[in-house]
Amino acid sequence: MTERHALLCVTCTAMVLAALAKTHASAQADRPPRTCLELLGEMQPGQPEPMRYDAMMALAARGSDAACAIDPLRQATRDDGFQIRAAAVQALGKIGPHAIRALDDLMARWRDAEVDPRDIVAALHGLGPGAIPRLVPYLNAKRAFGEIANGTNGIASPAMATFGSEAVPALTRALRRAKARFAAASALRAIGPSAASAVSALVVAYDAKGSDEWDRGAILSAIFATGDRACAARPLLERLIVTEPQRLGFARSGLAPQDYQYTQIQSTLSKLSACLPPTSR
Repeated sequence: MTERHALLCVTCTAMVLAALAKTHASAQADRPPRTCLELLGEMQPGQPEPMRYDAMMALAARGSDAACAIDPLRQATRDDGFQIRAAAVQALGKIGPHAIRALDDLMARWRDAEVDPRDIVAALHGLGPGAIPRLVPYLNAKRAFGEIANGTNGIASPAMATFGSEAVPALTRALRRAKARFAAASALRAIGPSAASAVSALVVAYDAKGSDEWDRGAILSAIFATGDRACAARPLLERLIVTEPQRLGFARSGLAPQDYQYTQIQSTLSKLSACLPPTSR
């Protein structure tokens, strides 16, 4: 499936779900509250799909009070109906930390072109910080752009980033693994200045065994994102711009001043002018 077709699938899914949500809101206004057990009965396979969707949205609205539905919702993430799969993903995220055992079920949806990846990321965030260590093993995507976009990293990395500074220690440790380096650095870049405590580890990872041009590009982007809090990276940036221009990013035949990473290094170094040189510390 091409990226264009995948985007069309997600767009169509979003339109259908929006229409169902509107119908659900109208129906809810005219009916008395239902118990969790009643909703469980309505969402079972074999019931009409609109009724099942309506029940799942009602469970989602209950938040942690819908914990009784966690295992049926986990099963529903594998349903034949895409509306049901999408509703189950959303409901599990709304239930919150009680649904942590559904993390693997949510991650299994990364191949599902009919479930919006943003909904999966939101659901994983809804599981709370307890999801962080369980997401780390999924930071193993290959480095080719197509595989990065469609692999588990496409879900795990942005999900980790939603936890902000809480995820930084785990992401810092993940930089030690060559296979996780690109994904971890990508998440740190998305976190931005709050990931400043990872700068020293990013510097080490840049030259670590197993780092390739994709890893190094992601690592530099993560360093740039910390702005004036990247003092620990100053020696690396100065070394690159002065003595090793050929290693920057994807410029294999030299470095021109207009190259993106060249200008980014210059910009970052200008922000680090107040940093003490290593010999002065």
